[in-house]
Amino acid sequence: MISIRPSAIYALLMVIPFILLALLFFALAARLVPALILISVLCSAIGFYRYWKVRRTIYNLDAEVLHISTGIFLRRTDSLELYRVKDYVVTRNLLMQLFGLMNLTLLTTDLTGPVIILRGIPQSDLPEVIRERVQRARGNSKIVELN
Repeated sequence: MISIRPSAIYALLMVIPFILLALLFFALAARLVPALILISVLCSAIGFYRYWKVRRTIYNLDAEVLHISTGIFLRRTDSLELYRVKDYVVTRNLLMQLFGLMNLTLLTTDLTGPVIILRGIPQSDLPEVIRERVQRARGNSKIVELN
C-alpha cells in the first residue's frame, strides 16, 4: 500500500493569504482601531484550520482501490475502484514546480466523484504506478473499455 499526503509546503502555500490578512489587521489594530485584533485572530484561526485540514488528508493506494481520507473532526473516507479510472492529468504551476509538487487529477466513471484531485503531493512516478494498477485491476475484474 502506498500512503501519500499533501506536502507541508503546499499546506503553507494555501494559508499564506490568511497569514497576510492576519498581519495586516494586526498592524491596523496597533495603529488605528484596537478592535481589529479580533479580525486578525479570526484570520489566523482560519489559516491554522485550513493548514491542519490539508495536512490531515491522506491518499492510500492499494492494488485495486484508492482511499481518500479527509476531515479533522469528522473523518470521511472515499474509495475509488481503480478500474473506474479513465484518464489522469498532472498539473504543476510555477510555485509547485519550484517546490517539487504536483496535482494529480483522475478522471473516472465513478458516479459520486467523476473527478478526483490529489492536491499538493510530492512529484513522483505516481501517475505511472496508478496507470499500471488500473490496467491490472481491469484485467482482474475482466473490464473491457468500449468507446
